[in-house]
Amino acid sequence: RTKAIVHLVDLAPLDGSRPVDNYRTIREELHAFSPTLAEKPEIVVFSKVDLVPEEERTKRVRRLATEIGLGKDEHPVVISAATGEGIRELLERCYALVKGEALPTEWRR
Repeated sequence: RTKAIVHLVDLAPLDGSRPVDNYRTIREELHAFSPTLAEKPEIVVFSKVDLVPEEERTKRVRRLATEIGLGKDEHPVVISAATGEGIRELLERCYALVKGEALPTEWRR
């Protein structure tokens, strides 16, 4: 029944952990639980962008996207639940993915 996975990655973990390590851990656990589920389409979402200083955001997003293995044409959705930033784009991507439509390919600021 699951058509896709929305994978939230905290850009500013309060526990001091590394977002790339957190992403990889969840992917490994998902694969161990169900390889079929792990192969479903995935929307990567970087959350809590409001906690990252404005001047560091683009650099941090690009670096993390590269570290987790997103290709040049794959872009995460960047959101802040606190400010509402990126929420509409996330909903649009989820809808498009479930409906089988093309996904946006660029990060909108």
